[in-house]
Amino acid sequence: MNKSPPLFDAFCTDKPRVYGGKVRNSFGFPSKFNGCDHPLELLVNLKHKSRAEIYIKTNTHFEDEYLFIVLKKADEWRIDSYKNRRYGNEKWSAQIL
Repeated sequence: MNKSPPLFDAFCTDKPRVYGGKVRNSFGFPSKFNGCDHPLELLVNLKHKSRAEIYIKTNTHFEDEYLFIVLKKADEWRIDSYKNRRYGNEKWSAQIL
């Protein structure tokens, strides 16, 4: 029986994910979202009443920036997808949750 991690159940939209997702494991360095807990910059842009973008600029040696796409469904905000880039890059790269 596959049980999804509590983070997916609590924070992510429920949708089929071809890669990554509820039952995949990935380990690397730096860990995903390194530096998001103490950002240099945090901006929230409400695009529509049910869609927002959350921008996070990290304070790490890797100089990562994240852009989370969150959707409101059934009165709950959930992460649907995210992108990242390094400081100074103009182009965002779509990533796998």
